[in-house]
Amino acid sequence: MNPRAITSRHVSFGLAALIGLICQLGLASIDSSRASIFGQGAAPALVKLPEDVRSALQSNAEALSTVSIEYKVTKEGQRQPEGLLQRSYVGPYEYWESARGEHFYQKTRYEHRDLSTGEIVPETKETAFDGRVFYLGTRDSGSSRRLPLLVKYRASEEADSDSDKNQILSSPWLDAAGFHVPSSPAEWGQGAGIESMLLHAVRLGKLISVETGMRDGRDVLHVHVEMPDPLIEQVKDVDFEHNRKLLESGKNSPELIEREMAVLRKLKSLEAKRTIQFILDPSRRYCVLERQELSAEGQVILTCSCDEFESFQDGRIWLPRRCIMYQQQHPAIFYTVHAADEDRPKLTVRTELVDIAFSVPDNVQFALNYDMPGTHILDRASPEARESDRGVVTYTVSADGKIHDEMENNGLGSTARTIIWVNIALLVMIAVIFAIRRVRSR
Repeated sequence: MNPRAITSRHVSFGLAALIGLICQLGLASIDSSRASIFGQGAAPALVKLPEDVRSALQSNAEALSTVSIEYKVTKEGQRQPEGLLQRSYVGPYEYWESARGEHFYQKTRYEHRDLSTGEIVPETKETAFDGRVFYLGTRDSGSSRRLPLLVKYRASEEADSDSDKNQILSSPWLDAAGFHVPSSPAEWGQGAGIESMLLHAVRLGKLISVETGMRDGRDVLHVHVEMPDPLIEQVKDVDFEHNRKLLESGKNSPELIEREMAVLRKLKSLEAKRTIQFILDPSRRYCVLERQELSAEGQVILTCSCDEFESFQDGRIWLPRRCIMYQQQHPAIFYTVHAADEDRPKLTVRTELVDIAFSVPDNVQFALNYDMPGTHILDRASPEARESDRGVVTYTVSADGKIHDEMENNGLGSTARTIIWVNIALLVMIAVIFAIRRVRSR
């Protein structure tokens, strides 16, 4: 079986995942009560971000350079589009994350209901970065139909392919707390670790205003940043006819193809810009109390509020125990641009910190190594992969724990190979679904 043919058969997954993430822009209705919370009664804008603010934000990120966190995420208002994916996720989602400099590890555990059998099936996903290679894998799918899978990407500043640019890592708690975590192999390859989301936005865009104000009787700082939206920019470079041919080469109905092309046309017409408005607490080292993101047209994308703050590292950093994010659109993988605004589902994401330590356990692996029999490994990071016409070499782990070469040479039938590629498509989609937060810019 030609892996390229398999990829085209499932191309709707990758394209639709991108669409599901970006179509939040320009399609959200304005929530005027929230859009007006920033800047009311504020003092005149300052010229630049005060140095003490910048220094505190940098220090906050540095305090997280070595950290391990555990947290839970629950979602309300989420629904699966009919016929999209035969599974229904049940919460909560459990996360374990560790960071040491540019190294990062994340394990996510959750359950889903198989809609064909009604069975509750556990799922465990891992992502990791060891400073050179980005890993994405599933160990326990809870189903005999899902094989263990490990994908390796070479993390470099210049991405080798579009798949290296895909946003396949999301850290909901760090995101809600106001920190930016690289989300793609290409971004990890740029040498950045955890950083202040506000400073990240300023670095990529421009500072519009810094204004003082009051909130619940406390002094606060309103910071307004404008930045390019790289995902919209990426859509503007899409070859429409090429994508149509890819969709037509798979098992996609004419109606589905036209719907996705309509979404692309809509997105291509949007301005590749967004604004982010932060509310910071000067008394707590400028921790982020609230964040609101708006499209270029001024339409609300999301609002995230945090509370139950606690100081750590002898007061060096203040972090929230709880955050609530209100998203103005469900991040469905397929989305119809003709749907009325009032019919769009809304999503509420609650993130609760369970534990945090400013150290990394000895058993954390920043380089994933799957040796379970039956595991399939797709290697895009090795020299052999870069020399391959397909840009990837594939292996399987046999019952004796040995790794065998290319699938075509190890006796696997076409059915087994198909299952492997279906696993890949599902794994990428799951990663995208977990990116239920703002559309993160790189």
